[in-house]
Amino acid sequence: MDLIARIERALAEPGLDPGDFERCAAALLQSPYRGLSAVEGGHDFGRDADVYFPLDSAAAGLPRRGRLLATTGDVRANVARGLARMREEGLSVDLLVVAASRPLSATQRRSIEQLAA
Repeated sequence: MDLIARIERALAEPGLDPGDFERCAAALLQSPYRGLSAVEGGHDFGRDADVYFPLDSAAAGLPRRGRLLATTGDVRANVARGLARMREEGLSVDLLVVAASRPLSATQRRSIEQLAA
């Protein structure tokens, strides 16, 4: 069985370990986000990985700083908690990457986009 099929099967099974999903998401997203650096440990409040961009990216109108939020639970609630925690820390990000273990409807996506905006 190929890797994608194995991942899809594991995501469909009950009892998905949140830590395993977080590590998997960070590993898979390191290719499109070359500056991704995983943040290990529990209770990271939406800071599952930081995404760093080259210093000159801001001058080119590209993101300077990003964050990965990987979740196996309620995506909107987790994004809301993560954004609130970032505000508490005085941190602003130019890019928020959300990895969810379950498919999101268009309505859910729109709600999360509005929340992040």
